[in-house]
Amino acid sequence: MDSSLEVCGEKLRTDNVALIVVLKVGPDPTSETAEDSLSADNTDRPGVIVSSTHLFWRPTACFERLQQQIALLEAIDTMKEKYPGYPVISCGDYNTTPDDAGYDLMTKSRPVSLSEWQSDNLFPRHSDNFNKADDSSDDNDDKDDTSNNLIGSNSTSSGSLMSYANIASIGTNVESEEVRRKRRRLEKEAQRAEELLRNDTQRVQTLVEKFQKSFQPMRSCYSTYADLDP
Repeated sequence: MDSSLEVCGEKLRTDNVALIVVLKVGPDPTSETAEDSLSADNTDRPGVIVSSTHLFWRPTACFERLQQQIALLEAIDTMKEKYPGYPVISCGDYNTTPDDAGYDLMTKSRPVSLSEWQSDNLFPRHSDNFNKADDSSDDNDDKDDTSNNLIGSNSTSSGSLMSYANIASIGTNVESEEVRRKRRRLEKEAQRAEELLRNDTQRVQTLVEKFQKSFQPMRSCYSTYADLDP
């Protein structure tokens, strides 16, 4: 799974490993036709589809892991179409735990009801340096203002003429040009944050709906593993 793959219209931002193999029951080695049978692509022989993966490690990257899970399950479905009736065993390090949304979506009956905590954790973490904020939309009024502290901060720079308290005491009608610039900047930042939240909400909903509608739950062996390795 590399960055060339797309999931729900978005390219993956992570490069991680996934491997899918088909294991078939071989012919009787004593049979005269054993060699011919091995060379032929006999889908009528019983077998099993096995996948192994190591999903992205970062603890806060639930969104990226969900993308990777979808990419893996889509590849498994392709194999299931070619080898109908073959059971699937999906192994690996999913970097998830039974309280994560990705685990529930993989293993629980549909529809899966996610908790508020699970849903919140699915939102992309832009502060993780996956995405960088695009400041190209800032107008010229904001470009020379990056070195100043925001009004009302604990440490006031030499360029900060008024605090919020001073503005309130004097009156909003005498708002200085610097205060107006900073107020516009804060308004723009709030608008960008609202747009980002709406966009991320839609992205998360798209992935969850894809999971709910396209994939059947798998039976988890986590409890067995936990008993062996507490």
